[in-house]
Amino acid sequence: MTNEFIRSLFVGKNIQDDSDIIRQEIEDRYFGSSQKAILVAYKDVQKQFVNIQQGRQAKNVI
Repeated sequence: MTNEFIRSLFVGKNIQDDSDIIRQEIEDRYFGSSQKAILVAYKDVQKQFVNIQQGRQAKNVI
């Protein structure tokens, strides 16, 4: 049940464009003890996404 709820916070949203919305939903709707861990994991995913995007752009420039 928790997995489905966590999934619902992310599915259908854009990692970059909906960042504030996702963060706010986690803070407003998830009150479990792992809230901070979920926020940290989300920030890490955002960083990885940006790194991957930058890597693809660099390959396209060459």
